[in-house]
Amino acid sequence: MAIEAKRHPATVLAGVVVVTMIWQCTRADVLITKSGSRYTGKVTRTDDSYVLVKPDGGRMVVPGGMVKEVITAKELMPQYVEMRKGVDLSDDAEVEKLVRFLEAGGLSQERKRLLAEAFALRRTASEDNVSALRVLKAWCERYWLSDKAKACEARAG
Repeated sequence: MAIEAKRHPATVLAGVVVVTMIWQCTRADVLITKSGSRYTGKVTRTDDSYVLVKPDGGRMVVPGGMVKEVITAKELMPQYVEMRKGVDLSDDAEVEKLVRFLEAGGLSQERKRLLAEAFALRRTASEDNVSALRVLKAWCERYWLSDKAKACEARAG
């Protein structure tokens, strides 16, 4: 008699969540094709191609002749650190510039830290001013910080 292993859907979902969380904690590489397409994930070089493991676990093989450039997160960090020096996080344009750089480079954890710091600065400045909290809510929504946007809305009343 064979024993059949069955997985509860919640167990499978929990596994997917854990893998996603682990992925988000790592820095990604960016593969840029000659046509200008950008792909984010973990890039490794083989003899004549590049293998890209995407955040969702999918795998893509790109022939070496189609690749314009591979940018590793390790290469981008010194540039980001330099860009970050002297930046006024209360200036939306400067924050936007940094966020775009981090997104393009697949540096999701650094993006998260930057936005948390910028949010804290804005939250302190808005105190309990209803109109300032609504502006902060809109700022949060622009960067997909839905939990912080909800907190601003609740505080604004």
